[in-house]
Amino acid sequence: MVLLKHFRQATPYWIWQVLHQGGFGVYLFFVLSGFLITRILLAEKDKRGYFRNFYARRTLRIFPLYYGVLALYFWVLLPIFPTSNILADAHYQGWLWGYGYNILMAITGKYFFSSDWMEFGHFWTLAVEEQFYLVWPFIVLALRRESLVKLCIAVVVSTPILRLAFYAAGANRYWSTVFTLCQMDSLALGAMLACFESSGRLKTFAPLARRSALGLGAILIICSCFYPKSPWTTLPIIFYHGAVALFFGAIVALAVCGAFRWLDNRVLREVGQKSYGMYVFHVPLLVLAINYVHLPSRLRQWAWHPLVADIIFFSFMILLTYGIAFLSYNAYEKHFLKLKRLFRSAVSAPTYVDASATPAPRMAVGSESGKTGIR
Repeated sequence: MVLLKHFRQATPYWIWQVLHQGGFGVYLFFVLSGFLITRILLAEKDKRGYFRNFYARRTLRIFPLYYGVLALYFWVLLPIFPTSNILADAHYQGWLWGYGYNILMAITGKYFFSSDWMEFGHFWTLAVEEQFYLVWPFIVLALRRESLVKLCIAVVVSTPILRLAFYAAGANRYWSTVFTLCQMDSLALGAMLACFESSGRLKTFAPLARRSALGLGAILIICSCFYPKSPWTTLPIIFYHGAVALFFGAIVALAVCGAFRWLDNRVLREVGQKSYGMYVFHVPLLVLAINYVHLPSRLRQWAWHPLVADIIFFSFMILLTYGIAFLSYNAYEKHFLKLKRLFRSAVSAPTYVDASATPAPRMAVGSESGKTGIR
C-alpha cells in the first residue's frame, strides 16, 4: 500500500491519485507491530533474558540494513555526488542515526535529506517504531495483562485528543502526523489485540471486528473517492487517521481469528520476509527512476495510453524494489539474522512483518514495518 502511494507520485493521471490513500498502510504497519511485539513480550515476560533476547533480536533484524544504508549514502555516495541541499542538511544527520527523524520533522516543521537522488523522508516510521521498542518492553513487564489492556484503551482514546490539541495550538502538521505520541493509538490497538489473544478472549470480539471492518471500510472508501488526497492541513485528519487505525485493528483481529487463511501462501510469506528491505529501498529507487532514468515520461511516449504506461511503471517498480530487497536480504541481512538463534524467543517474531513464522495465523503482509515483518 505504501509503495503504491509513493509510486503514484510519478503520474499526473487522476485515477491514480486515489492511491494516495495507500499511505495509510503505515497504520496497518503500526497495528501489526504493536500486536506482534506485544505478543512476543507477553510470551517472554516470565523467562530469563527477557530484555536481552528482545533487544538483541530486534537489533539484529533492524540495525544492519538501516545503518548500512545510512553509511552507504553519507560516507560513500554523498562525497562522490554532493548536492547542496543534502550537504546543508548533513549536520542534522545525527537525528537519523539516533532514530529521531520524526522528532526533527515535528520540531522544524519540514522534511530533510531530500534531493534528486537521495530521499529519507519515509524513515520517520522507523523512528516511531524504534522509540516504541525502547519503552514498551518495560511497560509490558511492569503491568499485569488486565492493567495493560486498560492502558491501551486509554491510549487509543487519548491519542486523537492529543492530535486535536496540537492542531488547536497551531502546531505544524508534523506534530499531529509523525510525532510518536500521536501515532500511539495504532500501536496500542495492536498491543490490546495481543493481550486479548493471550487471554483467549480475542475470538469473542470477532463479530464486532467484522462489523467494524465493514462499516469503517465503507466510510473510508467513500472518503477516498471524494477526497483522493488526505486532508493533511485540515481538522478531519485528526479523526480520519484514528478511523483508519480502528479499521486496520479490526482487520488484524479478524486475521488472527483465521478469517484470511487464504492469504497464508508462499508468495505472500516471501514478500512479508522481504518487506522491510522493500520499505527502505522503494523511495530511493523511485527518486532515481524519475529524476535520472525519466522512466514515467519514457513509458508515456512508448505506450498507447497513459493508463498502460502507469500500470507498467507501477509493476516494474514493485518488481525492482522486491529484487533489490531480495538481494539485500540474501547477500547481507540474513547473515546477521543467523545470530538470532543465540537469543531464542518463545514466539517467532516477524521482522517488518516477516516474522520468521508466527504460530498463530500468518499475516503475510509486510510490516515489521515499515516496518514495514516485525523486526
